[in-house]
Amino acid sequence: MITKIIDNIRKRLYGRIFVCPVCHFKMTQADIEKGGFVVCPVCGAVLQVVDSAGFIFTVVVDMETYRHQLRMRLHPVSASFPLSLIPASILLTIVYLLTGNPLFEQGAYYSLIGGVGASFVGFGSGLYDWFRRFSRRRYFIIRSKICLSIVFLLIGVGCLVWRTLNPSVVMDSHLYRWIYILGVLLLVPIGITLGHLGGNMVYGE
Repeated sequence: MITKIIDNIRKRLYGRIFVCPVCHFKMTQADIEKGGFVVCPVCGAVLQVVDSAGFIFTVVVDMETYRHQLRMRLHPVSASFPLSLIPASILLTIVYLLTGNPLFEQGAYYSLIGGVGASFVGFGSGLYDWFRRFSRRRYFIIRSKICLSIVFLLIGVGCLVWRTLNPSVVMDSHLYRWIYILGVLLLVPIGITLGHLGGNMVYGE
């Protein structure tokens, strides 16, 4: 069910979907480069894509055997920190709301700092991988990750600045408290989606 919904969104945004005949990774018409060729980001198969009678056919014409394999894979490591620190911030906020102990709220704030800070490292290292390993090819999955990462950073920085300028935003019982908490909560599904897309690029779908 979820896969069908994602595929429908892909079709609307990036055109029809086809799969790599080698590793079965899903790509879209938007990934096809000039001349009708595309390189699979997972296995490196060079595909000639033919659109005939409403169907998309792919033929393997070569394999991209050399790629920059970074010794220090900073991106997957740094991208994992927000996925752990942001939920920790939310959990500590919930404990604070239940106990009223301000130490838990401070811990939530420091976890948010760590999560947002690590997301900048993840975003920068992801761009570096895109430039070096994927030769800046405009794969739909990479474009989706970049857009979601920007949304993640905007929300994360916004919440962090808000909490820094107003340290009592969670402690005060007013509507702003819940708006702030909702903003932090939104980071979780965005981060999970980013992790899912990144996993697809490493292991296929």
